[in-house]
Amino acid sequence: MDNEIKGDNYQNIVNKQRKIFLRDLSNGLFLSNGLFRILILWTLKNKDLHGYGLMKEIDTFFQPQIEDGLINKSRSNKIYPILKDMEHDGLIKKYDGTHEKKNIKIYKITETGQKVFDHHKANLQESMKREPWKQFTDYVMN
Repeated sequence: MDNEIKGDNYQNIVNKQRKIFLRDLSNGLFLSNGLFRILILWTLKNKDLHGYGLMKEIDTFFQPQIEDGLINKSRSNKIYPILKDMEHDGLIKKYDGTHEKKNIKIYKITETGQKVFDHHKANLQESMKREPWKQFTDYVMN
């Protein structure tokens, strides 16, 4: 069902996501926008979810930081524009479903979204081998 991923199209999507991550990081929004995108893709790799379910998954991921007041809980006015943008970019798609007898939109990762996730995963793995990332991860993990 997903369109075949062409080299230029894939690279354009990766470049757009990179710009979003860098913009969000420079604006102090990395946790609320840039990392949300990666977490959404990671979560949808494992199961399809509706928007509220994604918010709950992200909040569970950041539970200790939320409890310490370091970051806020997910909010629909933040997550749904991100989902809409990711859908527009072909990273995720939605379909109709029901939850507790209500009609809802359920999101799933696309082939393009999987490839973009894998790209960012590989970059993160490579970054963690280099200083100062290596020092940081060694410190946090020990």
